[in-house]
Amino acid sequence: MKTSFVPHYLSSNQTACNTHSRTSGHLRGFTLVELLVVIAIIAILVLLLLPAINSAREAARRASCMNQMSELVLAMHEYEASFGHFPSGVRANSSPVLNQETDMHHSWTITLLPYIDETARWNQIDQQVSVYDPKHLSLRSMDVPGLRCPSAFTDTGFSDYAAVYSGSEVPIDATNDGILFMNSAIRRDAISDGLRYTLILGEKGFYGDKELGWMSGTRATLRNTGLPLNPGNLPKWEPVTLAETFELDAEEIDTADDSEADEAEEDEVEDYDINEPIDDNAEITADVESVAEVEEDLDNEDSDSDDPDTESSSIWSWERGLFFTDESDKVENPYAASMAAKTFVGGFSSAHTGGVIFAWADGHVAFVPDSVDRQALSWMGSRNDGQLISNERTER
Repeated sequence: MKTSFVPHYLSSNQTACNTHSRTSGHLRGFTLVELLVVIAIIAILVLLLLPAINSAREAARRASCMNQMSELVLAMHEYEASFGHFPSGVRANSSPVLNQETDMHHSWTITLLPYIDETARWNQIDQQVSVYDPKHLSLRSMDVPGLRCPSAFTDTGFSDYAAVYSGSEVPIDATNDGILFMNSAIRRDAISDGLRYTLILGEKGFYGDKELGWMSGTRATLRNTGLPLNPGNLPKWEPVTLAETFELDAEEIDTADDSEADEAEEDEVEDYDINEPIDDNAEITADVESVAEVEEDLDNEDSDSDDPDTESSSIWSWERGLFFTDESDKVENPYAASMAAKTFVGGFSSAHTGGVIFAWADGHVAFVPDSVDRQALSWMGSRNDGQLISNERTER
């Protein structure tokens, strides 16, 4: 019987090393298939977690937005405690307030600066001149952190919050039924509907150069509750939606469009003569003529853009999603006249999905869904219409 013999001069460490070298050939890593499976599983987990992470971030931004609005309402109450009335929505000399760089237009946002820890900004504003004065240019181009919604992508120098001046779409003047309007000084006891049932502040969207900045007491910082919430967050409106809103016949609109298209196609077919000889230069000539026509049309558009008479046709679709941008629907716009006169103001909207954050005159803040009853929303914008509103039906 043979027995293994290990020389006495080999240490135990050397023996273990030899054993490892004999077995190391049996160890292996991941195969390519296994590696791809692991990567795919990780990718799926990331895709599943991303929406949850984004939702958590949006929830945090929305909470921050509500906190900022609470601070603004608290500042309004501090002002009311000091002066006996809520701040004016806008200080102006002429009525109604126009959405253009005329008049004083000192907004409530300026009045609240000392109450939101912005005293340094307040000290640089000349209360005796217009907010559009050149000396205010640098201030107007700056952001005020307390006026910016964390979820919004507003350009620099604008406000994401607006005070409620009325419960309906009317020009801003000294007779509005909201709390903050032109040269207003509303006391607590003048809010006969109750502070808990009257809106004072809300979020607003930004639609480009039609707003005049956070210092301006125009539609830039004042809005009404007479229009639906969040037209820009809704899907592209179909003709039936437009018809329901403005009492139009959607079927007639669709039928007219389809019939016109069919007639145009029939005319093209009828005008074509199959026996007519083909002109090799005809297509090239037609292309040259079409290019010339396009250039001529562009020149005409440029010349017409400076014409005051054509201004109403270019500003009728201020509120994104509220109206079609179709020429055929332009005549149906019920606010075309006020837009042309620069007295159109608009409603509230938000970067938060599904609704808008509002603050009530008693100081509480809540999220109002897009599906809120429009009549109830209008009533909440008025301080003295005498209507009873249940907050359970409007808040979420």
